[in-house]
Amino acid sequence: AAWAKPDDRLRSYELRRITTERDRDDNYTDFFEYYWAHQTVGTTWEQVRIWLFDLLWRNPFRRVPKRLFRVWVLLWIATLTAIGFAVLGVLPGDDGPKPVWLTLMLWAMGLGVSAFVSTVLIGRFGDVARYVQAKPGNIEIRHEVREGGIELLRSLSESGEYDRIVVVGHSLGSIVAYDVLSHYFVTVHDKLDSSTPAKMKQPER
Repeated sequence: AAWAKPDDRLRSYELRRITTERDRDDNYTDFFEYYWAHQTVGTTWEQVRIWLFDLLWRNPFRRVPKRLFRVWVLLWIATLTAIGFAVLGVLPGDDGPKPVWLTLMLWAMGLGVSAFVSTVLIGRFGDVARYVQAKPGNIEIRHEVREGGIELLRSLSESGEYDRIVVVGHSLGSIVAYDVLSHYFVTVHDKLDSSTPAKMKQPER
């Protein structure tokens, strides 16, 4: 069994604590989900385009991991295909106007590309484009995302309620988790007790 209730650590009504029942050793586990996606709302196509161009024009032998090389090639194929349809749509036909069926097909292709840009590139990868690029328009967002994660981690660590804290991330959340842990560690590494890594040194009196 598990119980959920609001938690005010981040002064946010979106944060909830899910608590499991105690086991045979009288231990329980609390789960907190750090929600940060609202920080990246409002991403524009221009911001995503800059990120995509950076991916396309990087050296495939030095800056593209081997496991992602096929994805990089597919990205180039999709880009060139979209450009090809765009050029085909504006070029005049050899015998005058294009057939109606070809015009309709090109319009349908254009609508498909527009839908792909808005729902997939911006909707699904917009947060990635905003977070992973240290551009002037993204610095504040990157700071707010990290600051909230560090504040939650610090609050949990200093509460004294837990023997161990495990940070789990998925997809872009893995990068956020790594950044939060890295920055938080800088602030506490000199306070850690080397004999008991999970505990903080007690202040001297």
